[in-house]
Formats: sequence, structure tokens, C-alpha cells
Amino acid sequence: MINKVISWPVRLLAVIATALVVYLMTTGLAVVKVNQTHQLAENVIKEVKHSTHSDTLKLGIEVMEATGVERAYIASLPKQVSLGFSLGDLYRLSVRYDQNGRISQQDLGLTHRNNLQRILNQVLVLELNRSIENDRSTTYHALNAYRYSFVFLLVLYLLAIVLFLLGRKIAVLPLLLATGGYFSALFYFQMSFNQSVHHTFLQPMQVFLQPQVYLSLSLSVILGVSWISWCYSQQKRLLRSKQ
Repeated sequence: MINKVISWPVRLLAVIATALVVYLMTTGLAVVKVNQTHQLAENVIKEVKHSTHSDTLKLGIEVMEATGVERAYIASLPKQVSLGFSLGDLYRLSVRYDQNGRISQQDLGLTHRNNLQRILNQVLVLELNRSIENDRSTTYHALNAYRYSFVFLLVLYLLAIVLFLLGRKIAVLPLLLATGGYFSALFYFQMSFNQSVHHTFLQPMQVFLQPQVYLSLSLSVILGVSWISWCYSQQKRLLRSKQ
């Protein structure tokens, strides 16, 4: 009876740690960072002039060049820009894409303060939607798989919490599977994005994972190892008490 009373604070601590892992992992950001915004702006302008089919975009570039404000606009851009996406954000983005059939500037949280920034945002969104359209079938299946996986991994976390409350050693299995799954999703997003923009006019854009994501992964491993060790110590104590 005393062992059970003592074990409950440990179980609750494990549940709290699991909740912290869920929070850190689902809100941890994959950050799209641009360290050379001026270079990106110049690349985008060149791309618009050579390949866009939008007369509005072409006209906007020509007007800025003719009036000499292009250089001033580029110089006014911040040297670094970053845009963060959590797993929850990516889930909502996939839902919006299913509803509208495309990604908008509002979906990505893009804002502008002048005409150049507006054109940059339009080009980025056009390029993203064009990439999706080039392989719509694969994108559709990938988004569905992501949404189902997102919910399934949340269920795994819930299962881990229930098993922790019951004091079961196997609780570490759904915990590590869920954390590993979420981390893999973010890591895949990072690698696929960086590879897709490599050797393109969007090359100055890179994705990095926040330290919060790695902290969540480390905390899960530490919790798993600590829980297994505690369960074995409880078993040994129970065996000694029966002797």
C-alpha cells in the first residue's frame, strides 16, 4: 500500500513530463529563414521578368525599374527574415489547401509594406502553388497521410499518458513512437524544402529546426529511460518484500 502511495507522485510527474513533450513538439517551429533578403529579392525580380505569365507582376517590375525605386525598395528590406511553422500550423495549412485548392498569402502569414514586398510575396506563393500543381496527386496523398499521422500520433501520446497513470512499463513505447514520428515529420519538411530550393532562385531561403524540437526529443528519451529504471526498481523492491 505504501509503495502505491509513493508511486503516484512519480506517475503524475511522468504525465506532466509527457504533456510538456507534447507541447514542445507540436509547437516547436521549423523556421524558414532568409539570411540574404536582398539577394533573394534580386533573384525573384529576375525570375519574374523571365518566366512569369502574370502581366500584373511584369508591369509592376517594369514600373519600379523605370521610376528607379527598385533599388530603394531592395535596400529597405531587412537583411534577415524568418517565418516559423509548427506541426499544428502545417496541419491547418493542409486543411486550408484541401478547402481552397491552393495556398494563399494569408495562409502563410505573409505581409507587405511596399510594392516590392507585395510582389515578392506573390511570386513566392505562385512558385509554391506551381510546385504543388506539378505533382497534385502526390501532394494530395501526402497531405492526407500527414493529417492522419498527426492525429494518430496525438492518440499515441494520450495512450502513453494512460499507461503512465497505470504504472505500465510499456508506456515508453507510444511515447517514443509519437515523439519520433513528429520529429521525423519536421526533419523531413526541413530536408525536402532545402533540397527543393537548392540551385533555384529561392536558394537564399533555408529551413532550420528550433532547439525546442531537439529539447522535446531529448526529454522523451530521458523520460523513457527514467521510467524503465523506476519500473525495474519497483519490481526489485516488490520481490524483496515477498522474500
